[in-house]
Amino acid sequence: TGAAPLTLTQTNEYKGDTFVKQGTLIVNGSTSNVTVDSGAILTGSGDGIDTGIVGTVVNNGTVTPSDPVGVFTIKGNYLPGTAGITQIAINRDQAHSNHLFVKETAFLNNSKLKVDVVPGDTYDYEN
Repeated sequence: TGAAPLTLTQTNEYKGDTFVKQGTLIVNGSTSNVTVDSGAILTGSGDGIDTGIVGTVVNNGTVTPSDPVGVFTIKGNYLPGTAGITQIAINRDQAHSNHLFVKETAFLNNSKLKVDVVPGDTYDYEN
């Protein structure tokens, strides 16, 4: 990808892995294994039936479901590195939160979790 976002809206049937070197890759269709480099972003939405990542995601940048709400599905493992950021938006009303669904295993490996509270939410959250 480059400086402008690239959106994939269909099932991508090419062979091989996808590498996000810079910019933003939006997956609203599906693609195979993805590696996200530092400073790059992987985002998208989908229920995981016909959409999402069909394989493993290695995250050294940022992975976040599409804003403001949505489900982003990884059908394999999720492997963020120590510099990898997993960014989630929350709201007390789950219908206004987004979700990262990992079908296999999420190995968090001392990575970073960034939680954004949806504007207008007045609930007091505790960690």
